[in-house]
Amino acid sequence: GGLYSSGPAKIRNAISSRNTVSHKSYYGAAVFHASGALVITNSTFSNNKINYINASVTLSYGGALYRNSGTAEINNSIFWGNIRGNNIPDQLNANVKLSNSLVQGDYKTGITVVTADPQFKDAAADSLTLATCSPAINMGDNSKLAGLTADFNGLPRVFNEVADLGAFENQENRLSITTATLAGSNRGQVYEQQLSAAGNVEKRTAAR
Repeated sequence: GGLYSSGPAKIRNAISSRNTVSHKSYYGAAVFHASGALVITNSTFSNNKINYINASVTLSYGGALYRNSGTAEINNSIFWGNIRGNNIPDQLNANVKLSNSLVQGDYKTGITVVTADPQFKDAAADSLTLATCSPAINMGDNSKLAGLTADFNGLPRVFNEVADLGAFENQENRLSITTATLAGSNRGQVYEQQLSAAGNVEKRTAAR
């Protein structure tokens, strides 16, 4: 596996990819948390694999992260594309405190969990930066950053008011569109609605 954790540990702005646990009775290809307190913030876990085989598609055994004992807290992070031996998606096991994170297949006890494809630039080539259309953009919790001001590449951790999920902060300009409440109307009725689009560089308004 990638990392064995025992005792107080913090993982921030980390990437874990292509780690493998070859023994069929062990879990946690990226992180095996044995004991103590572990806190993971703005990290990305992808393409990790354990060789444990189980046909269940509803249970996870810790393809990327396995908590054996102690506490594990995960914030603003991404778990996608991690699998177990029979190529079943498997991200992390139970009893992890998780919030504002993207997890393939969901994490039922988590808070604000995104389940859509993170849209990595090129996961097959281990390019785990976020495409402009990624659902992981602006989904983090700034209160969990605890002084984290730069991403994995040393670029601003918060580019557009709210932190992204994972190790990389998308640095591309984008527009946020807001509208007033639409008035009720009948099908086929023509009406005009003003839109306001605000971005990092300029602000535009348009009527249609």
